[in-house]
Amino acid sequence: MNNTNTVTPIKKPYILVTESSSLNSAIAPLFKSDIQGIDTETTGLDPHTHKLVLIQIAIPNYPVVVINVSCFTKLELKPLNQLFTNKATKVFHNAKFDLKFLNQAGIDVSGPFFDTMLASKVLKAGLKKITASKIWHCLCSKYSLIKANREVTLVKPPLPQGNYNMPLMMQLYCWI
Repeated sequence: MNNTNTVTPIKKPYILVTESSSLNSAIAPLFKSDIQGIDTETTGLDPHTHKLVLIQIAIPNYPVVVINVSCFTKLELKPLNQLFTNKATKVFHNAKFDLKFLNQAGIDVSGPFFDTMLASKVLKAGLKKITASKIWHCLCSKYSLIKANREVTLVKPPLPQGNYNMPLMMQLYCWI
């Protein structure tokens, strides 16, 4: 399993998958990790009336795999079931939302789960005017002291629109 305490910048920030022939090879390296950051992009908020557009999967020290769901049939997406039902911890931000759309697309996902949105709510429970950025910097300060004074660098690689949160979500999970 990969060491989840270290996240290093990568040269190629993402792999875009638009053909079923390349799906298996794109996700094969993801099976080696004990954590998977999963995020979805959709056409709206209701999984019954809107559609899943993209699935993004991140693991430490590997490019984010971006799957253009509109290029696939439900049957062609079945290889994701094996990936998403393995023993790796699935990290989401608002897991309830993403899991509804994944389920509607016929993709099975099983835990363990970690939801950074719920963790954020727990961390700032009862506190007023605290932003996600302040939580992030507090966590980085706290954990950089505990983990041999390592510096934390926020990396925002040039990803497709809406995909900047994947590397940050994985970094946050690795430091919690």
